Amino acid sequence: MKLVENKVAIVTGGGRGIGKAIALELAKNGADIVIASRDMKEMKIAAKEIAALGRKALTVKTDVTKLSDIKNMVKKTLKEFKRIDILVNNAGILFHGPFEEIKHKQIDATVNVNLLGLMHVTKEVIPYLKKQKESLIINISSVAGKEGYADLAVYSATKFGVIGFTESIAGELENEGIRAYAICPTATQTKMWEQISDQKAAHVPEDVALEIINLIKNRKKIHPGSAVNVRKHVK
Repeated sequence: MKLVENKVAIVTGGGRGIGKAIALELAKNGADIVIASRDMKEMKIAAKEIAALGRKALTVKTDVTKLSDIKNMVKKTLKEFKRIDILVNNAGILFHGPFEEIKHKQIDATVNVNLLGLMHVTKEVIPYLKKQKESLIINISSVAGKEGYADLAVYSATKFGVIGFTESIAGELENEGIRAYAICPTATQTKMWEQISDQKAAHVPEDVALEIINLIKNRKKIHPGSAVNVRKHVK
């Protein structure tokens, strides 16, 4: 039996980059996937790759800053699969530059997607995670959520917030059969990384996905609320 055989996983921002790699790796390990993203074209491509692995994929156009979109995504997930076992909050954005030069609307957008959106998705999904014997919330933070970096002030603040939120809900939910964790990638070769650097990143998206698989395998040995750094898995 595969690691997450017949489980249902929601992956926000699952159409490309880290989110897509996570969705594919979960599918390889037996899960059916709900891809929640704003880009239908990207989601359809990812869904075809998941189907090629023999798993079901549901695509739901979702802006995590809109509660109506989140509720619709959850409704469609339950209609299609009747259950939710894993939530991966991956959707995120970044604006790079000195804080003084970051626009107010960019501050709002970053907080709304990276932190508030993550919280609202989690709140809507928790009641259904509680119905399963063992379920998981995996929030994608960053090493910038453990240490502040110049030119990433707002992004870093949101990722610190993700870790604090994860620690808090982990304490609340462990007795409900839900284990919550944060995953903290460093520089990863994605479109987001390419917006801010022309250097090759230390990791590829598959490293993050494989770290999550390792976390799921070893979850009973890893304290709920832990913020796990990503190691190099892909040579």
